[in-house]
Amino acid sequence: MADNAFYLPDNLHISVFRVAGLVAPQWWGVSYNPKYICALKGSTVTIECTYTYPRGQSVIKAFWSKYWIRGAEPPNLLADPEYRGRVQYLGDKYRYCSLRLSDVREKDRSKYYFTIITRTSAGRYQGEGGVDLSVTGKIHHPSGEIVEGRSVTLTCSSDGNPPVEYNWFKGISLVGKEKTYTMKKISSVDSGEYKCRSSNEHGEKLSEALTLNVLCEYILCILMIRSLTAVLQFLDLQKNVSVSISPSGEIVEGSSVTLTCNSDANPPVQNYTWFKGPSLVAEGETYTMKEISSVDSGEYKCRSSNKHGEKLSEALTLNVSCKCIFISTSNASVIVAVLFFSLICTECLLNYCIYLFRKQMRGVQLSRAGFSPFVSEVFFKSWK
Repeated sequence: MADNAFYLPDNLHISVFRVAGLVAPQWWGVSYNPKYICALKGSTVTIECTYTYPRGQSVIKAFWSKYWIRGAEPPNLLADPEYRGRVQYLGDKYRYCSLRLSDVREKDRSKYYFTIITRTSAGRYQGEGGVDLSVTGKIHHPSGEIVEGRSVTLTCSSDGNPPVEYNWFKGISLVGKEKTYTMKKISSVDSGEYKCRSSNEHGEKLSEALTLNVLCEYILCILMIRSLTAVLQFLDLQKNVSVSISPSGEIVEGSSVTLTCNSDANPPVQNYTWFKGPSLVAEGETYTMKEISSVDSGEYKCRSSNKHGEKLSEALTLNVSCKCIFISTSNASVIVAVLFFSLICTECLLNYCIYLFRKQMRGVQLSRAGFSPFVSEVFFKSWK
């Protein structure tokens, strides 16, 4: 081979790469898309952005600011206390510079600018024009009282750009998909909380809840009030169910006893039922037990009922005493007098008998043998 020949080692490989889109430009530039955004209050919005810088530069800082300043570094939005925890830089140090703003507030309405800083002394650039952010989102609702049978229209307002789509919710249920939501011949069942959700490619937002109270018409209200009054009367008056007993005082076997169920319910009670313990014993407002006995002792309850419901009275405990014979004071005196007189007569008769016996047995020797102690004592004392 010739002396000027160029040899390559057997294990040497040469590769050529072409990376599309990474050709370094010769100028500074920031592109905002779109340049105007209408965000919904409380929503999350993303501001899209790309940038370029001259070949040979190295980006050391990239950030957003609310201020357009020439010849100086503007304040970083991430360091602003009003935005702390609500902003996030989604870009890099090469091309992309998007920003995400959460919980959008009314005071966030402003222009926003992107700034690039490189290592060279002249390496500072802030994109002109910026992005104009406006904040909106509200519901227009009918004024005054809302009465059953009327037509009511709710309107959701938003000047979002790009245009927004609308969804209406009652509670958690989707009820409409237009800017306005109309309820024809509204009724009390339409009462509740309504929200409008507006959304576009930059985010979505629920409006604050609108509470709709639908009033009933006059005649219907009167009927409802009357029904409610009747229920309240029943609930109140049925509490006064009670049981009374006649005669009062001690209950003795053989007497007649009547239990009465008392209730001033409105409407009047239609049925009365009597229970002894769990057992049904009678029906009617009164319950009479003739010639009552001790087996009738126990707890009695009365149940009263009308078209609104029923109510049990408190338990009445009945104690039946046994029948005993008692001697009055006057009768006792007579009996004692008769017994005393009988005792005197018996003694006189006994003395007379002893007298006759002694008269007939005079001179006869008597022995105590064979007589009872009582007879021996009486006869032999008398004999002597």
